[in-house]
Amino acid sequence: MRAEEIKEMRRKQFIVLNIVIISVINLFFLLIRVVNMTYASMYFLLGVLALVNGLIGLLKKGKTKQSLIIFEKVATYEKNKMGKEWSKQRRLSYIMNIALGMIMFFQAYLYRNSDDKTFSLNWGILLLITIWILAVVNIGLIFHVRNVDGYNPNSILKGYTTKKYLFTISIVILFAFLTISTFAIYVYAL
Repeated sequence: MRAEEIKEMRRKQFIVLNIVIISVINLFFLLIRVVNMTYASMYFLLGVLALVNGLIGLLKKGKTKQSLIIFEKVATYEKNKMGKEWSKQRRLSYIMNIALGMIMFFQAYLYRNSDDKTFSLNWGILLLITIWILAVVNIGLIFHVRNVDGYNPNSILKGYTTKKYLFTISIVILFAFLTISTFAIYVYAL
């Protein structure tokens, strides 16, 4: 692939990914509002989605087939560029989705006797959550794109997956701290 084609593919990837994320979040918030879900049912639904996504990904093994053409093109490009690291990265990503699903099921279990409805969520907080999600995903994607596209055949990409997930964990800790701090400031401002 030429540099211009890669740049255009990555631009489309960012646009489509953000549209998909915003659409899914809006649909989820709409579902919460229309169905008037409890926290337990919301966590259960999130757990099912994460678990199904992780299991389908693991069952696909090394296949690059995706539901949207741009994501399939990106997966094929990255698989060719990264080699074995691509498979390791995908497998670990799907395992993380399954772990997230289990955490959501645990949360559903903890809230099983609660009658609190998610409808009472403040829309400002939901907007903040959406912004945080977009920020985390886009920052992670920017670093991933730089590492993969900046890779040349003479350098070694070995260990990329481990470095990426250590970096991801540190970013998640940072965003968790910022989120907790923001919520604490918001609560104390009331």
